[in-house]
Amino acid sequence: MERKDFALAFLVVTIWGGNLIVIKLGLNDVPPMLLAALRYIFTALPAIAFIKPPRRTIKGQSCQRRAHQQMGQIALLQHAIVAQRACQKRKNAQPQRHRQKKADARADIPKAKK
Repeated sequence: MERKDFALAFLVVTIWGGNLIVIKLGLNDVPPMLLAALRYIFTALPAIAFIKPPRRTIKGQSCQRRAHQQMGQIALLQHAIVAQRACQKRKNAQPQRHRQKKADARADIPKAKK
């Protein structure tokens, strides 16, 4: 592998790995959906300069429609992940005495006789 190829590969790995750090820091201040949208925007802007748009459609669908579908799917997936994490945080944030009261209330319920 030439030096230029090695340098480009190292640059890609560095940017990709740094992305995880930026996401973790960004989620402290920015809502997840906004952060995902900003990531797409900042990725698309430089890509416009290098990628030529296709002149024909792929199997009857325009590339733009396909891209919108994929972005919508990713957004829904990220929304589901964030909602699940929020539910887990709420569940873990209940005070211990509140959980104990629930357990005591369940123990007081008489069991049905057979």
